[in-house]
Parts: sequence; structure tokens; C-alpha cells
Amino acid sequence: MRRAAVDLPSLAMALCFTANLMVCFLDRMRLPASEQLGRALLVLGVLLFGYVLLYLRRGFLGETRPNLDHLVTGGPYRFCRHPLYLSFIIIVLGIDLMLRSPAGLLFTFAASLPSAVYRGRVEDRLLREKFGEEWERYAREVGFLLPKKLPGLRPRPKTRTLLLSLALFLPLGLAMDVLHELGHALSGIAAGGTLRCMKIAYLEVYPQLAVTTGFTLGYIEVTGLPTSFAQGLFLLSGSLTTHIVSWLLVVILLRTRLRPEAQVALRVLALFGLLDLPFYVLFPQVGLPHWILIGGNVPEPLLGARKMGLPDLVFYVIVTLTSLGLVFLYSRPFRTVLRRRP
Repeated sequence: MRRAAVDLPSLAMALCFTANLMVCFLDRMRLPASEQLGRALLVLGVLLFGYVLLYLRRGFLGETRPNLDHLVTGGPYRFCRHPLYLSFIIIVLGIDLMLRSPAGLLFTFAASLPSAVYRGRVEDRLLREKFGEEWERYAREVGFLLPKKLPGLRPRPKTRTLLLSLALFLPLGLAMDVLHELGHALSGIAAGGTLRCMKIAYLEVYPQLAVTTGFTLGYIEVTGLPTSFAQGLFLLSGSLTTHIVSWLLVVILLRTRLRPEAQVALRVLALFGLLDLPFYVLFPQVGLPHWILIGGNVPEPLLGARKMGLPDLVFYVIVTLTSLGLVFLYSRPFRTVLRRRP
């Protein structure tokens, strides 16, 4: 007897969204957010879900593979190709905010949203195979989760770029935070120290992998650093790592031709790397965390440079020039000039 194939995209999405709700209800921390905003998003998502069902009807069976004999392009499908998945995302975001759960919000951007995008991509491929040119024409006119254009209005690429940047802000910020802490850990070990503890967000990464109840942007403990220079390198290396990554990303953007979505993702990621070093030097000296609302309260990179014997003035000049250089390289006019060179 032949076993039925597992619908992996549907299963992944269902598990992620279910886990997302469990995380929200189990999270003990509370965001300083408005519960009313969460309720409004929840109602909006439910209404959109109902609107989609009016057009799908028997086509809504929970499977990724399309079972209708015609391509649905009316109603909510005039605005985006996957309004059903968009409604799920809005509903979960509404629950995150209604319960004021920071862990739920992080889980939404780290797992639930990617699972919906994954299922949507697989469904697009299946629809292309089934409907061919009809789907191709539809996909050229209608966006994936966000509208390419609204009826009667011209497309607004800048608006779509802004929305994509906002959607990627949290997950890519967390990714750069991981690189920052890895920079500390690897430099400390290379300088002769011993890694004792590493925490990022709600995870204890070392000495054991575990979920914590409190949020920590990043915490590294390395003991046994033998010299003042090694201690300074350890303090400086977190922001230095993200700064170097930002330079590598600008090389990629200058030398390759990427899809617009990939360019937006790399620019958002690079923004964190660009700002990490100057923010960590400046804001703690005026009494603010290095990301203004969260982060370290002492100027680690500056203290590290001092321990390494680097004069403050020299360090300030280096930080200023490299940061301005990145701003210059990421500017659109200069990138356009470089790409036009033979």
C-alpha cells in the first residue's frame, strides 16, 4: 500500500504558527505595547481570512498543491498572490501584541513569517507548473505578500522597499547581534582565554543550549585573558566584527547584481554593522545604551582600544573615517557610478 507523501510546507507552517501561539502564552515578559493595537490587528487578520475564504471556498483544504481547475485572481487575490498567508501573519502579530509578548514577536519574524514565505514559494512553483503562461502574467502584475500596485494607482517601489525593510529589521538585527557576540567569543579564545558563558536574546548558547526567561541582547564571559592587550582585543572585537562584515557586504553589493529583495536584505544587515561601532562608542558616554533603548552601557570598543594602547584621538578618527566611508559606499549614486565602469 502506497503511503501518502508528507506536505512539508503545510506541516512546517502549521508547526511554526502553533509553536508561536504557545510561546506567546508561556512568555512571562511583557512589551510596553498597546493591547488595543494587537486586538485591531487580530480583527483585521480574521476579516481578511474570511474574505479570502469567500473566493477559495472548496479550494481551501489546507494543502499546498492547488486543487482548483482555474487560477483565482479576483477579490483579495487582486492585491497579492497569497492573502491567506498574509492573514495568518497579521493574526499572529495581533496575538503577539495583544499579549505583549517579546518572545512571540521574535518567533513570528524568525520562524512563522519564513515558514509562510516558504510555503508560498512552493505553491507558486506548483501554480506555474499547472497554469503556465496564465500564472506568469498574473505573477508579473501581482506581488507575493504585498501589493505591487493598488487598483488605479501607480506602483510605489519605495513603499514596498520600506515594508520589506521593516519586516526584516528584527531577524536581521538579531543575526548581526549573533555575529557581534561570536566576534567577542572567538577573539577571546584566540587570545588565550576560556569561554564560560554566552547568551543571546532568550537563548543560553554556552555552556549548554537552553531557553532563558529573561531577555539579554548579548552576554559573553571569557576568563583567563593573559594580557591587557588580549583583554582590549576581546572588548573591541564584537563591534569590530560587525564593522568588518559591513565592509564585506558593500563589496558584494558593488561587485554583484542581486535581486532587489536580496539587495534590501543585505543593506538592512549592513546598516546594523555600520552603526554598531560608532553607536557603541558614543551613546554609553552620554548615559544611553548603545542601541539607545537596549544594549551595553559602557563604551566597550573605546575601553578595548585603550587597553590595546591606542590613543583616544586616533581611535575616534579611525571610527569616524571608516563609518563615513561605509555611508559613502552605500549611497546609491556612488554605487551606480562604480557599476557603470568597464
